[in-house]
Amino acid sequence: MADVRRDPSTDEAVTATEAVGKDPEMVELEARHRRFVWPATIFFLVYYLALNVLAGTSPGLMGTKLFGQFTFGYLFALSQFVMAFVVAWVYTSWA
Repeated sequence: MADVRRDPSTDEAVTATEAVGKDPEMVELEARHRRFVWPATIFFLVYYLALNVLAGTSPGLMGTKLFGQFTFGYLFALSQFVMAFVVAWVYTSWA
Protein backbone atom coordinates (compact mmCIF):
# COMPACT_ATOMS: atom_id res chain seq x y z
CA MET A 1 0.00 0.00 0.00
CA ALA A 2 1.29 3.48 -0.87
CA ASP A 3 2.45 5.80 1.86
CA VAL A 4 -0.24 8.51 1.78
CA ARG A 5 0.11 11.75 3.73
CA ARG A 6 -1.87 14.97 3.85
CA ASP A 7 -0.48 18.18 2.40
CA PRO A 8 -1.17 20.74 5.16
CA SER A 9 -1.51 23.66 2.72
CA THR A 10 -4.25 22.04 0.61
CA ASP A 11 -5.38 19.19 2.84
CA GLU A 12 -5.05 16.79 -0.11
CA ALA A 13 -3.66 13.28 0.08
CA VAL A 14 -0.06 13.20 -1.21
CA THR A 15 1.81 9.98 -1.97
CA ALA A 16 5.53 9.69 -1.31
CA THR A 17 6.18 9.76 -5.06
CA GLU A 18 4.26 13.02 -5.47
CA ALA A 19 6.07 14.54 -2.49
CA VAL A 20 9.48 13.65 -3.94
CA GLY A 21 8.41 14.95 -7.35
CA LYS A 22 7.61 18.35 -5.85
CA ASP A 23 10.87 18.61 -3.91
CA PRO A 24 12.95 21.52 -5.33
CA GLU A 25 16.13 19.44 -5.31
CA MET A 26 14.42 16.71 -7.33
CA VAL A 27 12.99 19.25 -9.78
CA GLU A 28 16.50 20.67 -10.31
CA LEU A 29 17.97 17.16 -10.72
CA GLU A 30 15.36 16.30 -13.35
CA ALA A 31 16.07 19.55 -15.20
CA ARG A 32 19.84 18.89 -15.18
CA HIS A 33 19.19 15.35 -16.38
CA ARG A 34 17.07 16.58 -19.29
CA ARG A 35 19.63 19.28 -20.21
CA PHE A 36 22.27 16.57 -20.62
CA VAL A 37 20.34 13.57 -21.90
CA TRP A 38 18.53 15.17 -24.86
CA PRO A 39 21.58 16.82 -26.46
CA ALA A 40 23.74 13.74 -25.76
CA THR A 41 21.12 11.46 -27.29
CA ILE A 42 20.78 13.61 -30.39
CA PHE A 43 24.57 13.83 -30.78
CA PHE A 44 25.05 10.10 -30.41
CA LEU A 45 22.20 9.21 -32.80
CA VAL A 46 23.59 11.57 -35.46
CA TYR A 47 27.07 10.13 -34.90
CA TYR A 48 25.74 6.59 -35.11
CA LEU A 49 23.63 7.22 -38.22
CA ALA A 50 26.54 9.02 -39.90
CA LEU A 51 28.30 5.66 -40.21
CA ASN A 52 25.38 4.18 -42.13
CA VAL A 53 24.87 7.26 -44.28
CA LEU A 54 28.56 7.57 -45.11
CA ALA A 55 28.84 3.88 -45.89
CA GLY A 56 25.97 4.20 -48.36
CA THR A 57 26.79 7.55 -49.92
CA SER A 58 30.60 7.74 -49.73
CA PRO A 59 32.07 4.29 -50.27
CA GLY A 60 35.27 5.88 -51.57
CA LEU A 61 35.80 7.77 -48.31
CA MET A 62 34.93 4.78 -46.15
CA GLY A 63 37.20 2.54 -48.22
CA THR A 64 40.20 4.86 -47.94
CA LYS A 65 43.07 2.80 -46.55
CA LEU A 66 44.77 4.45 -43.61
CA PHE A 67 47.44 1.82 -43.04
CA GLY A 68 47.61 -1.75 -44.30
CA GLN A 69 44.08 -3.06 -44.79
CA PHE A 70 42.67 -0.77 -42.09
CA THR A 71 40.21 1.66 -43.67
CA PHE A 72 38.53 4.85 -42.56
CA GLY A 73 35.27 2.92 -42.33
CA TYR A 74 36.78 0.52 -39.77
CA LEU A 75 38.17 3.44 -37.79
CA PHE A 76 34.81 5.21 -37.79
CA ALA A 77 32.99 2.01 -36.76
CA LEU A 78 35.42 1.35 -33.90
CA SER A 79 35.14 4.96 -32.79
CA GLN A 80 31.45 4.24 -32.06
CA PHE A 81 32.54 2.07 -29.13
CA VAL A 82 34.94 4.72 -27.88
CA MET A 83 32.24 7.38 -28.17
CA ALA A 84 29.79 5.27 -26.15
CA PHE A 85 32.30 5.13 -23.28
CA VAL A 86 33.07 8.85 -23.62
CA VAL A 87 29.38 9.76 -23.41
CA ALA A 88 28.97 7.48 -20.35
CA TRP A 89 32.04 9.03 -18.68
CA VAL A 90 30.85 12.58 -19.39
CA TYR A 91 27.42 11.70 -18.00
CA THR A 92 28.87 10.31 -14.76
CA SER A 93 30.95 13.44 -14.26
CA TRP A 94 27.90 15.62 -15.10
CA ALA A 95 25.57 13.81 -12.71
